[in-house]
Amino acid sequence: DQGLAIANAMPWEGIQIISPSRPGYLGTPLGPNILPAQQAEALAALLDSLGQSKVHLLAFGTGTPVALEFAMRFPGRVDRMALVSG
Repeated sequence: DQGLAIANAMPWEGIQIISPSRPGYLGTPLGPNILPAQQAEALAALLDSLGQSKVHLLAFGTGTPVALEFAMRFPGRVDRMALVSG
């Protein structure tokens, strides 16, 4: 998965990486035509299930619309955000 490969290439220490696959990839239960708003809701649900209330958000390419939607819908849950090649 590209997200995990990119995250593993970074020199993080003491940071938990959560890298969900895009809908329709790697056996995700969501279809490939799901809208960014729906993906943001799914990400919030994933974070809830993991007990994560606030995150640093790093998005690449086609993940950018989802990251922006997540930040707009859940501003209190985003501590920092970086967009790369958005």
